[in-house]
This record gives sequence, structure tokens and C-alpha cells, in this order.
Amino acid sequence: MCVSCAALGFAREAREVDHIVPLFRGGTDDPSNLQPLCAQCHADKSRADIGLRARSRSGVDGFPLNAAHHWGGHPNA
Repeated sequence: MCVSCAALGFAREAREVDHIVPLFRGGTDDPSNLQPLCAQCHADKSRADIGLRARSRSGVDGFPLNAAHHWGGHPNA
């Protein structure tokens, strides 16, 4: 299970392993520095690790842009 999604109360399968402290910042491959993440959370964390903002996945109204999102997408879509 993705630890980031779980912290927000969602259950999403984790298919990727993330370095909590990135290798380029001195992190290691030790299991204590690894965490399971879904692809979306891993991409967001990787962007943050290099100083970029996570991509917005919702419109200005707060509804998900992706109609397949687990919240159901925008009601007018």
C-alpha cells in the first residue's frame, strides 16, 4: 500500500519503491530508507526532491481532471 495515500486515508496499491532520502542527497539502499509508493505519489515526491512543484491533478474547482480518478472525476464531465 502507498504510504503517502494511506496517510491521507486512501488505499492505493504501491508498485514503486522510493528512497526516503534520495541517493543524490546521501541516502542509501538500506531498507530503512525505502518506502512503497504508487506511481503518482512517487512522481510527486521525485519532483519535490529536485525542487519542483508537484503537478496539479485538479481543476480550479478542486475536482480531479482525470475522469478515472477514484473520487469519480468532475460531476459535469
